[in-house]
Amino acid sequence: MIIGSDSSNDNIAISGSVLEAKIPTIAQGSSPKLTAVCDDENPYMFQIRTSDATLCEALIQYAVEEKGLKTFAVIHDTESASSDQARLFTEALAKYDIEPTVVVPFTTGTKDFSSHLVQIQNTQPDAVIAAMFHTEAAIVVQQMRAMGMEMPIFGSNAFGDPITIGLAGEYMNNVFSVTGWVPNTPNERGAAFSKKYTDTYGVECAMSAAKIYDMVYIACEAIERAGSTDREAVRDAMATIDGYEGAITIYDCRTNGACGRGGLVVEVVDKVPTIREDVYAEKDL
Repeated sequence: MIIGSDSSNDNIAISGSVLEAKIPTIAQGSSPKLTAVCDDENPYMFQIRTSDATLCEALIQYAVEEKGLKTFAVIHDTESASSDQARLFTEALAKYDIEPTVVVPFTTGTKDFSSHLVQIQNTQPDAVIAAMFHTEAAIVVQQMRAMGMEMPIFGSNAFGDPITIGLAGEYMNNVFSVTGWVPNTPNERGAAFSKKYTDTYGVECAMSAAKIYDMVYIACEAIERAGSTDREAVRDAMATIDGYEGAITIYDCRTNGACGRGGLVVEVVDKVPTIREDVYAEKDL
């Protein structure tokens, strides 16, 4: 078996070679584009993470229905994963007949967001929707608060991660995120792993470590079910995994795409990602 890269794009890029070699492959990444590849094009690739299509819609539903917010500005990195998330957030808003007050893109590595944030500030939204990775997320939060922009931020999974919280610190209050993992997870298996990780390394367990933990154990589960290391047998065994409880979520691999079925809506309160809502989507077989 192969445990693939953390990037949806990397896994999409190797799909042709995986299919030619017929090696069962666990594909990390949460892009719906990867879901489509695993579902429709490559029976040897299994997307383990919960699809962004599920998670982004859940965060917008929480913002609109639970928080009662009505107007949103969008800011996002132009790299592919963040652009996809911004599109999914916007599509989820459209289900409530809401259009963003403004959509502001930026390039990876941007350090000064003042001009971007002024564009948002001028539209006076109730909240900001943000899609980007950890470093940019921390900078955006810090600079928003420095400019007096105290409205809630609803962000992609990076906004609930210990890395971003560590970088932005106290500025992270009133920030919400949809993520698969928090170090203080109530999941029994996840909590045990998180504690062992912290005891071993002296830092909180980020999602990247929890993902690898689950993917290795799912690979082992498939091999054990197959009773063999024959590739075809292992591939067939992967497709029988259903209701498998990992550290992050429950996994259903009966079709290849989006085996991960759940996530969490969290609010960062005094540097702690506090769970506000569980997300779970049954698989449409």
